[in-house]
Amino acid sequence: MSARPSFMQRVGLQLSFVVPDPADIRTHAPIVVPFIIAVLMHIVGANLFRGSVADALVADQASASTANLLLSMMVILSPVLILIRTLVMSLMTWAILVLLSTKSRFRALVSIHLYGAMLLAIPAIVSAIILRFRGVDELEGPGDLLVPLGLDLVLDPGSSPTMIALTQQASVFHGLWVVLMVWLLSASAGASRKTSVIAALSLWGLSIGYSMLRAVLFTL
Repeated sequence: MSARPSFMQRVGLQLSFVVPDPADIRTHAPIVVPFIIAVLMHIVGANLFRGSVADALVADQASASTANLLLSMMVILSPVLILIRTLVMSLMTWAILVLLSTKSRFRALVSIHLYGAMLLAIPAIVSAIILRFRGVDELEGPGDLLVPLGLDLVLDPGSSPTMIALTQQASVFHGLWVVLMVWLLSASAGASRKTSVIAALSLWGLSIGYSMLRAVLFTL
C-alpha cells in the first residue's frame, strides 16, 4: 500500500502546474495544462476589468457598450488569440535560435511561451484589482483605466499613444518575462546563456515594435 503524499508534496504538485519546471519542459514539453491556465487567467482579467470599464464610461453609454463588446469577444476568443500568439512567438524564437546557430524542439518553445503567456496575463488582473480598490469616484473617463505598472509611471497625462505603448511594454512583468525566457531557453531549449539573452531581448524588442505600430494604426 503506497504512502499518502505529504502536505509539501501536494503543494509541490499543485505548483508544478503554474511554475515551469525546466526538466519537465525539456523532457515532456507540457502544453495542455499551461494553455488552459493561461486562458483562464485571461478570462479572469477581462471579467474583473468589465466593472471598472462600466464605471469609467458611465457618461458615454455608446463607448461603454463597445468596450463591453470587445471584452466579451476577448473572453470568447481568448483560446484562439493565445494559441495564435504562442505559435507566432514560438516560430520567431525558433527562427532567432536558428540564426544564432542553435537548434531546439519547436514543442519545447511552445511550452515555454505558454508559461510566458501565463505571466503576461497577471498585469491585467493586477490592474483590475487596483481599479476596484480606487473606487468609482476615481474613474471619470477612459484615461483613468490605464494603470501604470512600469515606465508609464513617469508619463504626462497627454502623452502620445506610441509613448504609452512603448512604456507599457517596459513594465515589471515584462522584465520578469524576459528573465523567464532567458531562464527557460537556457535550461530547457538547449541554448547558451548568451544566446538566450539575445533571443529574449529580440523578442521583447519585436513586441515593443508591434505595440507601437498597433497604437499608430489605431490613431489613424
